[in-house]
Amino acid sequence: MKKTTPKNQPAGTKKPATKPAAGRPPVPSKGELVVKAAETLAPEATKVRARVRLAVEDPKKYAKTHAKELARRGVTAPVPKLPFLALIDGLAAEARVALLDPKAPAAVVIAELRKLRAPSKLDFSWADSLDYETLSDLPTERVIEAVAARVEALGVVLLNLDAGSDQWAIGTVHRSRVNITLAAMKAAGHPARIVAAKPLADKPKPAAKRPRGGSALEEWPDCSTDPSNTWRYFIDEAGARSLCLRKWPQAIDVMQETLTGTRGSKSEKKSFPTPRECTSAYVAYYEQLKSEGWRQYSAPEHAKALKAAGQKGTPQK
Repeated sequence: MKKTTPKNQPAGTKKPATKPAAGRPPVPSKGELVVKAAETLAPEATKVRARVRLAVEDPKKYAKTHAKELARRGVTAPVPKLPFLALIDGLAAEARVALLDPKAPAAVVIAELRKLRAPSKLDFSWADSLDYETLSDLPTERVIEAVAARVEALGVVLLNLDAGSDQWAIGTVHRSRVNITLAAMKAAGHPARIVAAKPLADKPKPAAKRPRGGSALEEWPDCSTDPSNTWRYFIDEAGARSLCLRKWPQAIDVMQETLTGTRGSKSEKKSFPTPRECTSAYVAYYEQLKSEGWRQYSAPEHAKALKAAGQKGTPQK
């Protein structure tokens, strides 16, 4: 069939491209899509949205205002994913996301997830009877999956909002909002992932076997050359407090837990302008614990001591 050329169009010319219809809304930028993701994840968290919008509209000001947080990530100037980092750090500041290291021990994972502001109140009483000696051999992911199985019955789903890195950014959403949340994160260019709900297998324990308290290290190793993400574990001389100490290039994490009376935990992050200052403070803190009579443990022995504390009140010496 012979093609015909429209009237008033010279032969051999291409048909002009169709222009967008008048009034069609512009395509939102990636930054604006991250803002929308923030609105979806935490509609009432105005501070989170404000942080993300600042990162979108004035990256230099955001990088200056939140320099310490960004330095812990190795970021010293605006980067393309700055709005996403603002989202994750903003949610973490509001206790809507728990930032977990892939090698974090079970006790730290449980303690951080306890703090989350969830759609429904989360009951962690089951965690008080966990066998931390056994859990010390499990990957961090497996411990998080076990928590996901527990909260599933409450209609709550755990999401990893930073699935593109080795860090876990665990947030909670109601089951009814999972799909809309996943869609918002995908549209923003940072897909989230549902944490599989996998309960821990119940293992029968011999009734006659009594838990043994962990054995402390006979000598404290030199800590001045500890690499980044080093964990060290301590229990005070009275057996009343546990402390976990972690070193980063420019920050120190300190997590304390009360082992007697009403058990509870608290964590603190101390940031420093330079790696040298961080190392100096880390060594000083380490030596202070030593001078105060704290006992240092390996990770497995510390888990044993915590288990004994849960059943006897204080760790065995």
